[in-house]
Amino acid sequence: MSFQINNNIAALGAYNSVSNVSNLMSKSMNRLSKGLRISDASDDPAGLISSELFRSQIASMDAATRNNTEAMNYAKTAENALGEMNQLLDDARSLA
Repeated sequence: MSFQINNNIAALGAYNSVSNVSNLMSKSMNRLSKGLRISDASDDPAGLISSELFRSQIASMDAATRNNTEAMNYAKTAENALGEMNQLLDDARSLA
């Protein structure tokens, strides 16, 4: 009884090439669907670090902008209250 093992090296090479191309296409489609140049840390590690630092800075600036807007609203409310108090004092002075 004899066994025969057949290898098709060309077919294995073609399979590996198709598999690699399929992986690259999947990665490209992932990037295109997200609209980002860097979708994984393996795409550009240094770029990812810079990108995350910029995202952090943008988030901090957005928070500062919201805080400033809220402070301006408080100041406007206080200004309106002082204007009303001034009007009441003027009315009281004219009655006295």
